[in-house]
Amino acid sequence: MKTDWVEMPPRPSLQASENAVEAALACAQQRGIAIAVMVVDSTGQLICGKRMDAARPITAELALAKAHMAAIHQRPTHLFQEMVAPGEQAFGLQYHQAAGPGILPGGLPLTIDSSLCGAVGASGADRDGDLACAEAALAVLIQNRKH
Repeated sequence: MKTDWVEMPPRPSLQASENAVEAALACAQQRGIAIAVMVVDSTGQLICGKRMDAARPITAELALAKAHMAAIHQRPTHLFQEMVAPGEQAFGLQYHQAAGPGILPGGLPLTIDSSLCGAVGASGADRDGDLACAEAALAVLIQNRKH
């Protein structure tokens, strides 16, 4: 009997994910904001995450939703904001339970050599703060991959 195996895409290691989370938290501290940040694999499953002491409890759930959405749709979550505007093709998606907060800015996919490897989600600040912290985490993941 022939068995076909499916190769799983590479994913960030726990150590790389922890380094990325720490970079996002350092970014938040430098900006004077309190966030939660999550790193997921290409299927949107959690690898590592933290919530700062001063961050609201909901931020962890929101950060995970953003990371998950960025991974499964392979695009930054802030792009959904344009798609769900009145009159646009995905208007109403923001009210769907499966999408919900995952379409808010702060989720970024991790793509290496044209393969989706995971995603990062940050929540707790405004659009720019969440994006900056997610970008800091993503930069560390990309840098760790090059070594």
